Amino acid sequence: MNSVLIYTVHKAASMFLHQLTNNLSKKIGFDYYSINKDEHHDQIKSLSWKTFIEEKSNKKSCFGPIRAGRAEPIIPKGIESYSIILHLRDPRDVLVSLFYSHTYNHPRRPGRFNPSEKQRYRWDEGGIDAFVIQKAPEFKKRYQSLTSNLFNEKNVVFIRYEDMVSDYGTWLKHFLSAFSHFSVPPKRILKIFRRRTSLADIHQKYIKKHENNFNISSEDIYRHKRQITPGDHRRKLKEDTIERLTFEFGGILKLLNYA
Repeated sequence: MNSVLIYTVHKAASMFLHQLTNNLSKKIGFDYYSINKDEHHDQIKSLSWKTFIEEKSNKKSCFGPIRAGRAEPIIPKGIESYSIILHLRDPRDVLVSLFYSHTYNHPRRPGRFNPSEKQRYRWDEGGIDAFVIQKAPEFKKRYQSLTSNLFNEKNVVFIRYEDMVSDYGTWLKHFLSAFSHFSVPPKRILKIFRRRTSLADIHQKYIKKHENNFNISSEDIYRHKRQITPGDHRRKLKEDTIERLTFEFGGILKLLNYA
């Protein structure tokens, strides 16, 4: 295996994936390229993920989070030679989270996400049900693109947002397995002695480091981490909207075990 590619969608904890991978790159010592880094953003957007990966890839590098719908096309040549993480979330919850993010809490950044106050007012006035129905076809295409190219391939580790929230330790073990072909440098003790370390050691360290990341006692629509409990679409959407989304994403929900 060569480089590691991390694929996901918006509103599936992609920023947590970025922070986790960024820390891991410093721990192990691989090159990490991300659209979330200012030094890479413009180049990735102008070239596309596909071209950027093909130009930069080497045996010790990682790219991500690669969100379908950003910097298309996103699948490089020789996709079977990469170690791949596919991290997805129930698309119905993704759409609900997208509404709150776009309407209330996502910070504006010119050239990236920069809606006017008038646009945010229209989303608010139109309501969550109209918003998710309008956005559903776009996200259906994203999920279809990811699943048709990556799902069930032998070089792909499939993990889910819901498992990250409910069983972070097991989720993290699967996430780290995509990096198993990278050598882990020994740990220095008192800058003199070296002690062998492994992904298992990193796993234990990162469990302790992030074990409280998924504890939210109350909901705040203006907070970036507004609500993490799976099944939020059942609490926020009308019954006929849920039925419409379930029908729209039917095949995907069954494939990813959300049906």
